[in-house]
Amino acid sequence: MAEQYKQYGQEKAEEAQQTTQGVMGTAQQKTSDAATATQQKGGQMKDMSEEKTSQATDATKGMGQSIMGKAQEGKEQTGSFFQQTGDKAKGTTQSFMDAVKSPFAGEQNK
Repeated sequence: MAEQYKQYGQEKAEEAQQTTQGVMGTAQQKTSDAATATQQKGGQMKDMSEEKTSQATDATKGMGQSIMGKAQEGKEQTGSFFQQTGDKAKGTTQSFMDAVKSPFAGEQNK
């Protein structure tokens, strides 16, 4: 009878060991699956982050180019305005000089 109890104890110990190994194998598999999923999510998030960064960089470059274009237009318009103002001032000065000379030129002819 003692032999039967000993054999029964060994069978139960083996069953417990097999159950433990099965649980450990399942836990390891789940841990591996979770690690793989985390790596995949991390890769996806990295890709999305890089894409968003690229889009933001492109948008910033576009805005910078737009601002530079507007600045150049403003510069050209300002230059044109000053050129026109200078031409008008020159014309006005010339007209004034002609008007001032006219009365005196008339007396010289007399």
